[in-house]
Amino acid sequence: MKIFFTAILVSGLLFSTGCEKVKSLLDMKFDANYTVDINVSVPASASIEAVQGSFSESATIDPTENPDVSKYLNLIKSWTVTRLTGTFKDVSKEAVLNNGTISFSSDADTATWNFTNVAIKNGGTFTMDNTNGQWTEFDKILSAK
Repeated sequence: MKIFFTAILVSGLLFSTGCEKVKSLLDMKFDANYTVDINVSVPASASIEAVQGSFSESATIDPTENPDVSKYLNLIKSWTVTRLTGTFKDVSKEAVLNNGTISFSSDADTATWNFTNVAIKNGGTFTMDNTNGQWTEFDKILSAK
């Protein structure tokens, strides 16, 4: 009886371990890259105050525009953000962004980054890091489907 019970226990452990290995083989991972252009114009003026202007723009990023995401949307268990960057393009006059905020939001959550003294020039980039756990908030936004 002890041998039979041990055999059942061992086969049960092997089966549960085997299931985890099979399940991990069935997991699919892929990169989903998104690009959005935001056109910003600060009105030209002869006064210095115009240089100290402010602006606000918005754009919509639809995760389902990526064919892999669209195909597997109902099967996606989790999202992991590994990088968020911005690039300045078609800058007519270099400047410095003294203070700026970028937010991603949905009904589920909001992820916000604050920037100071960012050089605005053609090809210049800035990174939205995870200093305050923003990627976790961004993951929540994506997971809300």
